[in-house]
Amino acid sequence: MKLSTAIFATTSLFLSLLNHLAAQSALSTIQGSVIDESGISLPYANIVLLEDESGDLISGSMTDEEGLFSLQISAHGKVFLKVSTIGYHSHQSEPFILNPGIKKDLGPLTLSREITDLEAITVNAAKPSVLIQADKTIVSIEGTVMAEGNNALDVVGRSPGVYVDGDGNINLNGRSGVIVLLDERPTYMSAEDLANFLRAMPADNIKSIEIINNPPAKYDAEGAAGVINLVLKRNNFNGNNGNIHIGNQYNGLHAPSTGGTINVKRGKWTSNASLNYNEWARFLDLDILR
Repeated sequence: MKLSTAIFATTSLFLSLLNHLAAQSALSTIQGSVIDESGISLPYANIVLLEDESGDLISGSMTDEEGLFSLQISAHGKVFLKVSTIGYHSHQSEPFILNPGIKKDLGPLTLSREITDLEAITVNAAKPSVLIQADKTIVSIEGTVMAEGNNALDVVGRSPGVYVDGDGNINLNGRSGVIVLLDERPTYMSAEDLANFLRAMPADNIKSIEIINNPPAKYDAEGAAGVINLVLKRNNFNGNNGNIHIGNQYNGLHAPSTGGTINVKRGKWTSNASLNYNEWARFLDLDILR
């Protein structure tokens, strides 16, 4: 009995090993590097593999500190690679056939800098800095090239490990289900509403982006794929502002309305007051026929 059990265990282990080796041999590897026009390596650039016909996301990753990347996937068929990073134009490879078990080296992929020409205006901006910490990645946006003429969704989609598809769905390292926070506060929006909200927000409103690949337990379980926190700029301007309005309605009787508001900001304190007057004059005719 003991001999039969040992033989069964050995056979199971051998079959498991064969299955593991077969799975490993079926994996395809896509590797390469990302550089700029000067030949300098670009670390933390986004690498996504997409289906050629549908454009659906297959897998994603980002380059390491030396600008190198490597993807191991089990999918096959006609695919293409897309590379993007903050401050550079995106690069899209020509479609190619991916067969199981092959190793494809795409070599160095070159990205060109984004340059915006403005008439009679010179913009001096720094390249966004990326700070890698133990628990998160911080991308500084304030005062950089990405803060000029882009919206918040564009900036999020260029951040390390982040990919935004054509429908505005946000993926982190090839995984969906990402939580997006504004100053550590949940947005409570659907994916479509969130995409529209970020498209309407100028990138100049963002101070930095915090990307948490492995969120701690304090975040919702729905954010197992990761958390993206948008740190917005603080309003440091002091001053007063307000408005007044005057109106009148007439339908046989006059119904005037007037009011005004004033806002006062001093340091971290903001005060506001409002005063309104409305007269609801009604003129009613009622005819009943029975």
